[in-house]
Amino acid sequence: MINTGTTPSRDDSFTFVMSQKLNNSGTLTEMYQIAKGASISDVTISVKNGEVITVDSNWIANDISTWATTAGFTTPTYASALSATPWSSIGTGASPFTFNSVTYDVRNFSCKVDQNPDRVQVVGQTGTNWIQATTREITVDVEIVYKDTTLIGDTKTMTARTASFQLNSTGPKTLSFVNMYLEAYDETVSADDTSIKTISYSGFAEQVSIN
Repeated sequence: MINTGTTPSRDDSFTFVMSQKLNNSGTLTEMYQIAKGASISDVTISVKNGEVITVDSNWIANDISTWATTAGFTTPTYASALSATPWSSIGTGASPFTFNSVTYDVRNFSCKVDQNPDRVQVVGQTGTNWIQATTREITVDVEIVYKDTTLIGDTKTMTARTASFQLNSTGPKTLSFVNMYLEAYDETVSADDTSIKTISYSGFAEQVSIN
């Protein structure tokens, strides 16, 4: 089933067509694979110092075809190759992470939205009957350049805060979090470490939006 509506939903399912050149009887040939009835399991946005921004997602499909030399479509129109400049850590703008209206310098940041899908298969069926999204979890990991003990205090008291992370300064595009809790932090103390001091925090949020 291909969703063509204008309102995205975590309950949507999609059909994907993938192609790559593979060895086909000794000849490098473009081959195709189709994943039908694919539902999102989780998606992770990662921003790492000095690297491009990546989006990794996992999907559960009802059926995945075997690689073939044809896609099976009559007159397909494929999307053109990407030409825009990829987003990277240098394009976020200065101090992209804001927590409780205070900006922070970060080394790394990631946000994961997990739908915890239930894959339903019943007796007498060889495949998946349907995939049902269940409890959504929003988790965050961020490595922050140390400047004070405020975030340590919020972690110890589990105080809910608003937060945001600007992914790209052109636009801009920003992840906005409602009721983010920092639940743990990891701090290294070393007498011979000469690198800048950072503290890694992990937490979760009630809601997240991108705009």
